[in-house]
Amino acid sequence: MTFLQHQRLLPFIGTTLGSIVHPESVFLLQEIQAGYGAVILSFMGAVHWGTAMTNLTPRAQTQLSPVPNGIRYALSTAPSLIAFFALPSVLGGGDWDVSGYAQLAGFNALLVADVLSAKMSLVPRWYTPLRIVLTLTVSGCIGLTLWIKGRRRSRINATSEKAK
Repeated sequence: MTFLQHQRLLPFIGTTLGSIVHPESVFLLQEIQAGYGAVILSFMGAVHWGTAMTNLTPRAQTQLSPVPNGIRYALSTAPSLIAFFALPSVLGGGDWDVSGYAQLAGFNALLVADVLSAKMSLVPRWYTPLRIVLTLTVSGCIGLTLWIKGRRRSRINATSEKAK
């Protein structure tokens, strides 16, 4: 993986590490992580947009793709829509956990689509291993942050129950 790809992971890793070291800050750090995740998820479909625009497979630049462009364009825009509608501000002040779970679903569903696209030679061979590593790291960070937040929320609720 190149240095640039590592850099894209830093906000996910940083907010997760911050949540581990300072669990009292997990609520703010999760908002930062979810905002960044929405930005990243929103452009993850760009590969499919590009391949649909060329309507060619990477291996045989003269052969038309077996997948209709309409499906590829839909796949390219779905991550942006998932990211946008999962944000609490769009949902009317909803819980940031919804954004985290929606992003987990979005990143992993797109990974499945990317793996299938690679099997049909619609994306370069190097793309799938890259996507697997990045998606596992992002999913691990989001999942761990959600878990830390759940534990922190439980402790806060237990403390407030004792105070009554």
